[in-house]
Amino acid sequence: MKNIFSFLLMSFFFINCNSQQEIKSISTLELKVLLEKENVQLLDVRTSEEIEQGFIKTAKFADFFDTDFYTNATTQLDINKPVYLYCRSGNRSSKSAKILQEKGYQVYDVLGGYNKWKQLSIENIDDVRIDIEKSIVSFTSVKDNLADVKEKLSKLGYPEVGNKNTVLHKAKSFVSCAVGRIDS
Repeated sequence: MKNIFSFLLMSFFFINCNSQQEIKSISTLELKVLLEKENVQLLDVRTSEEIEQGFIKTAKFADFFDTDFYTNATTQLDINKPVYLYCRSGNRSSKSAKILQEKGYQVYDVLGGYNKWKQLSIENIDDVRIDIEKSIVSFTSVKDNLADVKEKLSKLGYPEVGNKNTVLHKAKSFVSCAVGRIDS
């Protein structure tokens, strides 16, 4: 009898865990490349005060803290197209993604949010390309600022080819995605 009860309890636990779909995520670097290639639904869920400090050019806006968040967001979105969400550092966009996903939207949480996006802006850098399988980030520079770019990417957790991908680099990359910024 005890075994049957344990089995039923474990089955209920696993069924419950599997019924929740995992939220897909995308890095800010991947988003940058995607935005250069196609027109995507990008939703900024920060407050108007935060938006005044800057935003990603093609974003639509719906304040997560607004009591009408869901209505404000969905009136701007096409349920048949993926939605990419960001906030300041990733917390509100993750919560927003859960809300929209439960209503049938295909959502992607932008890891690190706008703080991480701002870190990507390195002057005179264009044509950023990412090969995820080979772990390579390449770009075009119109100015001789390679040292600045290497330093910025290293701070984000992306070491230069030939340098070791140390535990410190991996930790910075993980933390920057989770928190949205790295203070050095």
